[in-house]
Amino acid sequence: QHAYIQAEGIYTEWTDSSLIDGNEVRGVLANRSLSTVSGTADARRLAGIYQLWGLNGTITNNVVDDIVASVASAAGTARRAYGIRVQNLTPAEGSPYATTNDLIVNNAVSGILGLVGISGGDICLEVFPGEGDFIYHNSFSLTGAGQTAGRGATNIQLSGNGLVSGNLDVRNNASTNT
Repeated sequence: QHAYIQAEGIYTEWTDSSLIDGNEVRGVLANRSLSTVSGTADARRLAGIYQLWGLNGTITNNVVDDIVASVASAAGTARRAYGIRVQNLTPAEGSPYATTNDLIVNNAVSGILGLVGISGGDICLEVFPGEGDFIYHNSFSLTGAGQTAGRGATNIQLSGNGLVSGNLDVRNNASTNT
């Protein structure tokens, strides 16, 4: 039997200038409904690394693999599996700063798999909203994802919040689906 971590491998919330560097996160499984995250009405997400309501974070030199969602009863997007999920704090959420300035560099993400159908599917890296973020030299592979009818899969999903331009700097990332 494979021993899995529940919900997130590494989780930070309400941080400024956090450093997540040189970690290996493998074997994260959601086989139960996930609770509500404090401070939000959103369902908790399954992720290898999850930075919630942070800014100026550095996520570098990490290996994320074997992140598996299998909760048919979870609501909507809570059934997704994420390799790295960065949900930033912006002025719309109460930040005094106009940009989030995260640095996401030299990470390897693979084996991201949600086992129940949902449109939108699994995501290796999601940054929302990203304002002034730098994303360089990462590798992403969704091996095995998208096997359920109606699913999608995304290696990199980046968004602004509609209030400012986004100002994302994305360079030299490698992406594959097999």
